Amino acid sequence: MTGGGAGATVMDGKLHEIHTIWVNAYDKAGNMVKSAPVRIFVKHKDKEEAKP
Repeated sequence: MTGGGAGATVMDGKLHEIHTIWVNAYDKAGNMVKSAPVRIFVKHKDKEEAKP
């Protein structure tokens, strides 16, 4: 995992990406609040075998 919240791993011979996202919300006065981070796992789709 990088400092930016992204990473990758290989599990069972398949690539999985890991992303962490959050939201910064600002009001008119310039106050900022950060949401709780959410971790998302992305599994790459299996390649389809060529059909004869």
